[in-house]
Amino acid sequence: MLVSTSFSKTSDILVSIFSNSPLCSPTRIIWIDNWGNMPLPETAAIEVGKGQGLGAALSGRGIFPQLSIQMILVGEQSGELENMLTKISDVFENEVETSIMRMTSYLEPVMILVMGMCVLFIVLSICLPIFEMNQLIR
Repeated sequence: MLVSTSFSKTSDILVSIFSNSPLCSPTRIIWIDNWGNMPLPETAAIEVGKGQGLGAALSGRGIFPQLSIQMILVGEQSGELENMLTKISDVFENEVETSIMRMTSYLEPVMILVMGMCVLFIVLSICLPIFEMNQLIR
């Protein structure tokens, strides 16, 4: 999901900048920015440079979720690719944010238990010597 979010945001910005040029120029910049020299995205960039659509070049590669590929295809067909890339990045940003919030909500009770165990250890380390001294006096 994070890859899709990063790709969509970068694509949105570059498509708006290079609006009058072919899609292959921003596509190469996006691949280098997000993945370095991975062969799979590079072949998709070559396919886009040959005239194939961005959605068709990305489909079947296993890099992106099917939802983002379908939204890219719809954006290409309707001529609103820039707006669709913005929507894709918003959707996946919300998903990432939701999953992070869910993970932190699962982590909070565990942290409370660990802190409670630490406090228990400190209290016992202080109280046990006092109780042992009390036993020696009797």
